[in-house]
Amino acid sequence: MITKPYQNDQLSLLGMGNMRLPLQGTDGPIDRVKAAEILDYGYRHGVNYFDTAYVYHSGESESAVGEMMQRYPWESFRLATKFLYAANPDYRAVFAEQLERLRTDYIDFYLIHAINDQSAAQYLQCGCIEYFLEQQKLGRIRHLGFSAHCSLETLQSFASHHAWDFAQLQLNYLDWDGIGMKHQYDTLTELGIPVVVMEPLRGGRLAELSPAAAKILKDAQPDWSIPSWAFRWLMRLPNVQVILSGMSTLEQMQDNVHT
Repeated sequence: MITKPYQNDQLSLLGMGNMRLPLQGTDGPIDRVKAAEILDYGYRHGVNYFDTAYVYHSGESESAVGEMMQRYPWESFRLATKFLYAANPDYRAVFAEQLERLRTDYIDFYLIHAINDQSAAQYLQCGCIEYFLEQQKLGRIRHLGFSAHCSLETLQSFASHHAWDFAQLQLNYLDWDGIGMKHQYDTLTELGIPVVVMEPLRGGRLAELSPAAAKILKDAQPDWSIPSWAFRWLMRLPNVQVILSGMSTLEQMQDNVHT
């Protein structure tokens, strides 16, 4: 597994997102046996960054990840989760619940979740940032960041609030020019904020291309999978720290680990 230095740590370039875990049936709970198989394969092959959030799988993702990670030494991986104001504005209660769900007394990477042009002001005014900075000083949060789906202007303003440790952006070769994500990446890079990538495959859209587009890539590199092109494109960006993938099958994990 390729790793990249982060402060005094080494993070795997591939991170496991836990928003699209396999389910029991169509709308059932998380299939924890299959989910553990995916997570175990990643862990054994060097993945050490595992991302979840308060609202993923209607709250079940955090508890499932907390349960699955008990089989490993806690210092051998890094856990990320998030606070979403719209889900529950009581950030103190949410944080306490998250520690309980995840079965830990600290969180490695904590994020203000889903900054957009409407929610940015709520986050800046509600006191949560100051509270989480205090938790960081107490050692209950190791690194504090945010994830964003917002305009460039909002990103510039929010990212300048204080010296954030990292930020999470939707980056892929479709959105780079398509919706101007290059400018957002450049903004964070100029501010010295490492980037964790979400949606490298645009929610699966870049995992399967049209026959004509797929043929171009297969003619160029017959042994590369179509999804691997999206990961390779991101791997060339020097300020990309971790590339998250919401893998719901073992085959997806195997292919991404191979890349």
